[in-house]
Amino acid sequence: MPNKATTEVRTWAQEVLGDPKVRAKTLSLARSGRLAPAIHVSLLHYAYGKPAETVELQGGLSVGSVTERLVAARKRLRREA
Repeated sequence: MPNKATTEVRTWAQEVLGDPKVRAKTLSLARSGRLAPAIHVSLLHYAYGKPAETVELQGGLSVGSVTERLVAARKRLRREA
């Protein structure tokens, strides 16, 4: 259950976004390409869903091989410095 402040802010935001003038201005900004990128992304997420944020690893890297590569890179950088 959300706390009182969260509920109040949600209600306020719904009132603001429910205002026909605000909606018209937002649409105008979007159509002209001047809508803030963060707002644009949020609208895309609400409209179409947020893409899954998964990473599929391939190649079978082990912690040992990554460590070896890191050590080798450090040595190389120290020699170049």
